[in-house]
Amino acid sequence: MIETWMLGLLLAITAVFWLVPKTRKAGGNMITAWKCVPVGCSVMILLPQLLFGMFQLLTHYCGFSARRTILLAVLWSFLALGVVAGVAVAAKLRNYCRKHCPSDQPFSNSPFYRVFISLLIVIPVIAVVGSVITVSMMFRSGGYRGSWRTYPVIHVSGTELAFQECSIHPFLAEYDYRFRFRKDSGAETYQDLWCNTGGQTHFNIFRLKNGRFFFSDKDQDYLVDVKERKVFMVVRFERHFYAAQLPPGPFRSFSGVTPEKERYYVWIGNHRVEAHPVTDQLADRKYFGCITTGFYPATEKPYMPVTKSR
Repeated sequence: MIETWMLGLLLAITAVFWLVPKTRKAGGNMITAWKCVPVGCSVMILLPQLLFGMFQLLTHYCGFSARRTILLAVLWSFLALGVVAGVAVAAKLRNYCRKHCPSDQPFSNSPFYRVFISLLIVIPVIAVVGSVITVSMMFRSGGYRGSWRTYPVIHVSGTELAFQECSIHPFLAEYDYRFRFRKDSGAETYQDLWCNTGGQTHFNIFRLKNGRFFFSDKDQDYLVDVKERKVFMVVRFERHFYAAQLPPGPFRSFSGVTPEKERYYVWIGNHRVEAHPVTDQLADRKYFGCITTGFYPATEKPYMPVTKSR
């Protein structure tokens, strides 16, 4: 959001100095700096975002789940490339202006540094204020949301289980997740899952001996009872695994397992939920398939482990 505002302000400054005939033809050092530096800064902001967005789309459609350290390394590489490209573009424009807009004023790089420092200070401040206003307006209108994509997984006991994801960012890999249970009669129920705030979609799915399904991605693990249309979050405590049923509606926080009088509890959002041991259930599980750009059974995509982000 802040980057969008910064880019918009820089492009507005660039447009003024290049579209107004008087400033477009002027060749002084300061005028030239204002015609060149905002363009270079725009490249520094826009190029890394485009490259990183393309990288995330590519990994998403290739079904590759990159570790967070890899994503950070790629992002920093693109940022460095953006700085180099921005400086190069500003230098090229400066040479163009010196050639086509000659001036009697002795050439100096000092105005270019002053303009860059001014933009470095002023533009982010204005961008932050603009972003705060934009975010408040987005919250009032519901914010950015894509459409739900549905990936049917299994149909058992008269019920179809499908995984759904909805993009919550214009180009970054951030999604809302949920399960959809659809009975043969047509009745549907939904269960919200944890929001993915950064990273590719990759769930490994396992079938347990008791007929339940175990879903595991980089952030969370879930047990799904298709027949009962229930979903449980699986958490680890003292080398054992416990399952707590997810409450209805969205949630953004949870606590670890808390023992209390030979029982175990987990806070999920504002709900205090009892957690039951499931270590034995998870001991003998069979790989069923995975979800990346869709659901792929084990016969189509072999098992590929997912590194936990926590």
